Amino acid sequence: MNNTTYHDLSIRSVKPETSKAVTVTFDVPEALRQDFKVVPGQYLKLKADINGEAVERFYSICDFGDDYVQVGIKRVEDGVFSNYACDQLSTGDVLAVQAPQGDFCLPNHEAIAQTKRYCFIAAGSGITPNLAMMRYLLENYDDIEVDLVYVNGKRVDIMFFDEIEGLKNTHMGRFSVTHVVTREPSAIGILSKRPDADTSGKIIDNFIVAEGLDHVYLCGPLPLIDVFRNAFIERGIDKKAIHMELFGTPEVPKPKAPATPKVPELPFHTLAVTDVAPQTDNAKAITFAVPEDLRKDFQPTAGQYIKLRANINGEPVERFYSLCDFGDDFVQVGIKKVEGGVFSNYACDNIKAGDKLEVQLPQGDFCLPQPEQIAKENRYFFVAAGSGITPSLAMIKVLLDQHQNIDVNLLYINSKRADIMFFDELEALKNTHMGRLNVIHVLTREPRGIPMLSKRPDAESAGLIIDGLVGTDIDHTFMCGPLPLIELFRNALIERGIDKKAIHMELFGTPEAPARKTAQSADDSHTKDITVISQGVEQVIKIRDDQDVLDAALEGGITVPFACKGGVCATCKAKRLDGEAEMVLNYGLEDDDVERGMMLTCQTFVTSETATFDFDVQ
Repeated sequence: MNNTTYHDLSIRSVKPETSKAVTVTFDVPEALRQDFKVVPGQYLKLKADINGEAVERFYSICDFGDDYVQVGIKRVEDGVFSNYACDQLSTGDVLAVQAPQGDFCLPNHEAIAQTKRYCFIAAGSGITPNLAMMRYLLENYDDIEVDLVYVNGKRVDIMFFDEIEGLKNTHMGRFSVTHVVTREPSAIGILSKRPDADTSGKIIDNFIVAEGLDHVYLCGPLPLIDVFRNAFIERGIDKKAIHMELFGTPEVPKPKAPATPKVPELPFHTLAVTDVAPQTDNAKAITFAVPEDLRKDFQPTAGQYIKLRANINGEPVERFYSLCDFGDDFVQVGIKKVEGGVFSNYACDNIKAGDKLEVQLPQGDFCLPQPEQIAKENRYFFVAAGSGITPSLAMIKVLLDQHQNIDVNLLYINSKRADIMFFDELEALKNTHMGRLNVIHVLTREPRGIPMLSKRPDAESAGLIIDGLVGTDIDHTFMCGPLPLIELFRNALIERGIDKKAIHMELFGTPEAPARKTAQSADDSHTKDITVISQGVEQVIKIRDDQDVLDAALEGGITVPFACKGGVCATCKAKRLDGEAEMVLNYGLEDDDVERGMMLTCQTFVTSETATFDFDVQ
């Protein structure tokens, strides 16, 4: 089903929860019940005609059944939709509603059955998705225990108070609730102030106990999410077990003069090089030892990258490189020389065993699905060009070594046989996993028996390769290479019915800058002011008409996340809060991201005189 289709649903009831919040329950007609099946934690998109204009908003589902869905809506100051809903909606009204969507959800049934303890942290209306998940866990799994920390301004602001108390009484001993009320005194001091780095840890230690938690769900404003996330990580909770959804508009403190944005980057760690293995004449695999005290933090997900920093000719130079292999005590990257590349040439010509480099923890989301999802699948397709093999190789190894149900097709494009990185390793994987790994080499400057494998792929040959050598029975496709290659294979797959959401892309190489779509010529002398929010700091900077938002932010001295700068990886995404802007290329955002105002700042040009972009919204 297309989740972006609107359906007219009748309101069954509108119930006040507090003086500033209501729950709105919709009847789901029989014809739509299959499509309106909810995964606890998901949200609905609502549309209403307000003062002659169509207004759309997302609201999380707090309760659901076969024939209804319910959302909680809290009044927001100057909020057009929330004020309309709280003041005017009534039983019998009809609203346009999209089917449930979103991935801030519980694991699947099989995964939940292997777990014991869940913790939920919510602030204000952030309780809505958490309530749906908590109710589902308590009512469907007799051995699951749930802890809730619920933060509000006053006792009268607590949404679903009676329902939460009812769950406590029904599931005695399995459900604990800790209320933090920031504007009313409490006998326990840490429960009567806004949680910070210190009190969040004390709340965990005294009311939850981190040890033994399987999953943590955080839903609220960014500062709250940050302090609790950090506190859980400090207490040994795996980052992958911490799930987050942003609710509310984060407070933006006025910067001190001069404004100094907080650096969002991970810290660097000094790691020793243990091996430098030539792969081709112009590429090497470099292995770093991970010391014992860092092994808990250096736990990559296949497909991720690390950031390296070296002192080259007296200056610190930083570059991202994808992991091609890793284990408990090592990480390995593949580095290919780039003409004029300061770091790549230095690495291939100078780095040797025993050298030490500064390395950040693994990061990035060009990764495999969760193991429980992979267990339901059968076939994966990888497209790589040149050094784009590095993240692909790591993922292929995991699939073949850990998932006996998966078959893999790899299309690997190089100029010549001598340029193929990890050739021997790929051959060994083929022999070890006989019949499960099919490697298709395309050599663009050497003749082969099959013409379509002896030239640079184009739209026609991409289709022929898929149809003749791969097939379309594919669960996921991962593509890593230059933008033109990614674009033509993506189009060929979509034309053959592959879901866009099953196509994952990472840009390797330097993309050509796309032409502006506007008819007007860009004036590189005209500047205007835009506001950029990053890590809670708001700063006004200048931007030229011919300049994208990311470059303007970097030029303005603001440290914001980015990687490919080609519209693919989505690392640089930010939410446009006001103003007008045009995104000229988008391979990294889903349709629902775009609908809620997210933009790839490396591809975004401001078309109004002012605009605001928030990098803290995810």
